[in-house]
Amino acid sequence: MKRTVSLLMVTLLLVSMFTATFSIRAAETGISPLTVPDEPATMQETLSLENQEPPPTEWNKTYGGTDGDWFGSMLQTDDGRFILAGTTNSFGAGNADAWLIKTDAGGNMIWNKTYGGVQNDVVTSMARTSDGGYVFAGYTYNLESWHDVWLVKVDSLGNMQWSKMYGEALHTNEEATDVVQANDGGYVLIGTKGSLPNLWLIKTDAYGNMI
Repeated sequence: MKRTVSLLMVTLLLVSMFTATFSIRAAETGISPLTVPDEPATMQETLSLENQEPPPTEWNKTYGGTDGDWFGSMLQTDDGRFILAGTTNSFGAGNADAWLIKTDAGGNMIWNKTYGGVQNDVVTSMARTSDGGYVFAGYTYNLESWHDVWLVKVDSLGNMQWSKMYGEALHTNEEATDVVQANDGGYVLIGTKGSLPNLWLIKTDAYGNMI
Protein backbone atom coordinates (compact mmCIF):
# COMPACT_ATOMS: atom_id res chain seq x y z
CA MET A 1 0.00 0.00 0.00
CA LYS A 2 2.74 2.44 0.95
CA ARG A 3 4.60 1.54 -2.23
CA THR A 4 1.50 2.27 -4.39
CA VAL A 5 1.03 5.64 -2.68
CA SER A 6 4.69 6.49 -3.27
CA LEU A 7 4.48 5.66 -6.98
CA LEU A 8 1.33 7.79 -7.30
CA MET A 9 3.05 10.74 -5.64
CA VAL A 10 6.08 10.42 -7.94
CA THR A 11 3.79 10.32 -11.00
CA LEU A 12 1.91 13.44 -9.91
CA LEU A 13 5.21 15.21 -9.24
CA LEU A 14 6.50 14.41 -12.76
CA VAL A 15 3.27 15.60 -14.37
CA SER A 16 3.43 18.84 -12.42
CA MET A 17 7.06 19.43 -13.46
CA PHE A 18 6.23 18.77 -17.15
CA THR A 19 3.25 21.13 -17.06
CA ALA A 20 5.27 23.87 -15.40
CA THR A 21 8.12 23.49 -17.91
CA PHE A 22 5.68 23.59 -20.89
CA SER A 23 3.96 26.70 -19.52
CA ILE A 24 7.29 28.50 -19.04
CA ARG A 25 8.43 27.71 -22.60
CA ALA A 26 5.06 28.75 -24.01
CA ALA A 27 5.28 32.02 -22.10
CA GLU A 28 8.80 32.65 -23.43
CA THR A 29 7.66 32.18 -27.04
CA GLY A 30 4.47 34.17 -26.51
CA ILE A 31 2.23 31.33 -27.70
CA SER A 32 -0.55 30.01 -25.51
CA PRO A 33 -0.90 26.22 -25.43
CA LEU A 34 -4.57 26.70 -26.28
CA THR A 35 -4.01 29.21 -29.13
CA VAL A 36 -5.58 28.13 -32.46
CA PRO A 37 -3.62 29.40 -35.51
CA ASP A 38 -5.37 31.82 -37.82
CA GLU A 39 -6.50 30.72 -41.27
CA PRO A 40 -3.65 30.68 -43.82
CA ALA A 41 -3.31 33.91 -45.79
CA THR A 42 -3.89 32.06 -49.06
CA MET A 43 -7.25 30.81 -47.81
CA GLN A 44 -8.23 34.29 -46.68
CA GLU A 45 -7.25 35.67 -50.12
CA THR A 46 -9.26 32.95 -51.89
CA LEU A 47 -12.34 33.69 -49.84
CA SER A 48 -12.03 37.41 -50.44
CA LEU A 49 -11.58 36.93 -54.21
CA GLU A 50 -14.78 34.92 -54.40
CA ASN A 51 -16.70 37.96 -53.21
CA GLN A 52 -15.09 40.41 -55.63
CA GLU A 53 -16.82 41.69 -58.74
CA PRO A 54 -15.26 40.69 -62.10
CA PRO A 55 -13.18 43.40 -63.80
CA PRO A 56 -15.05 45.58 -66.29
CA THR A 57 -14.97 44.57 -69.95
CA GLU A 58 -12.67 46.85 -71.94
CA TRP A 59 -14.28 45.95 -75.25
CA ASN A 60 -15.86 43.09 -77.17
CA LYS A 61 -16.32 42.54 -80.88
CA THR A 62 -18.20 40.16 -83.14
CA TYR A 63 -17.16 39.15 -86.66
CA GLY A 64 -19.24 37.23 -89.14
CA GLY A 65 -22.25 37.25 -91.40
CA THR A 66 -25.64 35.63 -91.75
CA ASP A 67 -24.38 32.03 -91.67
CA GLY A 68 -22.21 30.07 -89.25
CA ASP A 69 -18.72 31.42 -88.54
CA TRP A 70 -16.48 29.91 -85.88
CA PHE A 71 -13.13 30.49 -84.28
CA GLY A 72 -10.09 28.20 -84.53
CA SER A 73 -6.97 30.01 -83.28
CA MET A 74 -5.62 33.45 -82.35
CA LEU A 75 -2.22 35.12 -82.01
CA GLN A 76 -1.13 38.51 -80.73
CA THR A 77 1.36 40.29 -82.96
CA ASP A 78 4.46 42.10 -81.75
CA ASP A 79 2.74 45.48 -82.13
CA GLY A 80 -0.17 44.47 -79.88
CA ARG A 81 -2.58 43.66 -82.67
CA PHE A 82 -4.38 40.35 -83.21
CA ILE A 83 -4.64 37.68 -85.92
CA LEU A 84 -7.70 35.44 -85.76
CA ALA A 85 -8.03 32.26 -87.78
CA GLY A 86 -11.33 30.51 -88.22
CA THR A 87 -13.86 29.19 -90.67
CA THR A 88 -16.69 31.07 -92.33
CA ASN A 89 -19.87 30.00 -94.04
CA SER A 90 -20.89 33.62 -94.62
CA PHE A 91 -18.10 34.65 -97.00
CA GLY A 92 -15.70 33.11 -99.51
CA ALA A 93 -16.04 30.76 -102.44
CA GLY A 94 -18.77 28.55 -101.00
CA ASN A 95 -19.66 26.23 -98.14
CA ALA A 96 -17.02 26.60 -95.40
CA ASP A 97 -13.84 28.57 -96.13
CA ALA A 98 -10.76 29.35 -94.08
CA TRP A 99 -10.88 32.91 -92.72
CA LEU A 100 -8.13 35.17 -91.37
CA ILE A 101 -8.89 38.48 -89.63
CA LYS A 102 -6.35 41.12 -88.62
CA THR A 103 -7.45 43.63 -85.97
CA ASP A 104 -5.90 46.52 -84.11
CA ALA A 105 -5.33 46.47 -80.34
CA GLY A 106 -8.98 47.46 -79.83
CA GLY A 107 -10.36 44.61 -81.90
CA ASN A 108 -11.28 46.79 -84.88
CA MET A 109 -10.86 44.88 -88.15
CA ILE A 110 -7.95 46.00 -90.34
CA TRP A 111 -8.31 43.34 -93.03
CA ASN A 112 -9.76 39.87 -93.60
CA LYS A 113 -9.08 37.16 -96.17
CA THR A 114 -10.81 33.91 -97.12
CA TYR A 115 -9.14 30.81 -98.56
CA GLY A 116 -10.58 27.71 -100.19
CA GLY A 117 -12.83 26.42 -102.93
CA VAL A 118 -16.46 25.48 -103.30
CA GLN A 119 -16.20 22.60 -100.80
CA ASN A 120 -15.43 22.72 -97.06
CA ASP A 121 -12.07 24.19 -96.03
CA VAL A 122 -11.57 24.39 -92.27
CA VAL A 123 -8.87 25.95 -90.04
CA THR A 124 -7.99 24.36 -86.70
CA SER A 125 -4.58 25.85 -85.84
CA MET A 126 -2.26 28.75 -86.71
CA ALA A 127 1.36 29.67 -85.98
CA ARG A 128 3.58 32.70 -86.51
CA THR A 129 6.47 32.18 -88.94
CA SER A 130 10.04 33.45 -88.75
CA ASP A 131 9.58 35.74 -91.78
CA GLY A 132 6.75 37.70 -90.14
CA GLY A 133 3.95 35.80 -91.84
CA TYR A 134 1.64 33.04 -90.68
CA VAL A 135 0.87 29.42 -91.41
CA PHE A 136 -2.44 27.74 -90.71
CA ALA A 137 -3.55 24.13 -90.85
CA GLY A 138 -6.78 22.17 -90.88
CA TYR A 139 -8.43 20.15 -93.59
CA THR A 140 -9.86 20.59 -97.06
CA TYR A 141 -12.54 18.52 -98.75
CA ASN A 142 -12.38 17.09 -102.25
CA LEU A 143 -14.44 14.43 -104.01
CA GLU A 144 -11.54 12.02 -104.56
CA SER A 145 -10.12 11.71 -101.05
CA TRP A 146 -12.68 13.44 -98.81
CA HIS A 147 -10.81 15.28 -96.02
CA ASP A 148 -7.12 15.94 -96.60
CA VAL A 149 -4.72 17.68 -94.23
CA TRP A 150 -4.31 21.25 -95.43
CA LEU A 151 -1.36 23.59 -94.80
CA VAL A 152 -1.37 27.20 -96.03
CA LYS A 153 1.41 29.81 -95.78
CA VAL A 154 0.55 33.54 -95.96
CA ASP A 155 2.56 36.73 -95.65
CA SER A 156 2.05 39.41 -92.98
CA LEU A 157 -0.88 40.86 -94.97
CA GLY A 158 -2.64 37.53 -95.39
CA ASN A 159 -1.68 37.01 -99.04
CA MET A 160 -1.34 33.30 -99.82
CA GLN A 161 2.20 32.22 -100.69
CA TRP A 162 1.57 28.49 -101.07
CA SER A 163 -0.90 25.75 -100.16
CA LYS A 164 -0.30 22.01 -99.64
CA MET A 165 -2.53 18.98 -99.10
CA TYR A 166 -1.56 15.65 -97.55
CA GLY A 167 -3.67 12.50 -97.71
CA GLU A 168 -4.48 9.29 -99.49
CA ALA A 169 -6.46 8.96 -102.71
CA LEU A 170 -9.13 6.99 -100.89
CA HIS A 171 -12.36 7.87 -99.18
CA THR A 172 -10.74 8.42 -95.79
CA ASN A 173 -10.43 11.42 -93.49
CA GLU A 174 -7.16 13.16 -92.68
CA GLU A 175 -7.25 16.27 -90.50
CA ALA A 176 -4.59 18.44 -88.86
CA THR A 177 -5.23 19.64 -85.32
CA ASP A 178 -2.03 21.62 -84.66
CA VAL A 179 0.95 23.12 -86.48
CA VAL A 180 4.28 24.65 -85.40
CA GLN A 181 7.33 25.91 -87.23
CA ALA A 182 10.44 23.82 -86.66
CA ASN A 183 13.92 25.20 -85.97
CA ASP A 184 15.02 24.40 -89.55
CA GLY A 185 12.24 26.57 -91.02
CA GLY A 186 10.00 23.67 -91.93
CA TYR A 187 6.71 22.75 -90.30
CA VAL A 188 5.43 19.99 -88.05
CA LEU A 189 1.76 19.01 -88.13
CA ILE A 190 -0.14 16.67 -85.84
CA GLY A 191 -3.53 15.23 -86.67
CA THR A 192 -5.49 12.10 -87.44
CA LYS A 193 -5.61 9.71 -90.37
CA GLY A 194 -7.96 6.95 -91.49
CA SER A 195 -11.57 5.91 -91.10
CA LEU A 196 -10.71 4.53 -87.66
CA PRO A 197 -8.39 7.44 -86.79
CA ASN A 198 -4.72 6.97 -86.01
CA LEU A 199 -2.37 9.69 -84.83
CA TRP A 200 -0.53 11.27 -87.75
CA LEU A 201 2.68 13.31 -87.51
CA ILE A 202 3.96 15.16 -90.57
CA LYS A 203 7.26 17.01 -91.06
CA THR A 204 7.72 19.33 -94.05
CA ASP A 205 10.40 21.61 -95.41
CA ALA A 206 10.02 25.41 -95.47
CA TYR A 207 7.80 25.17 -98.58
CA GLY A 208 5.44 22.52 -97.26
CA ASN A 209 6.99 19.57 -99.09
CA MET A 210 6.62 16.44 -96.96
CA ILE A 211 9.86 15.07 -95.51
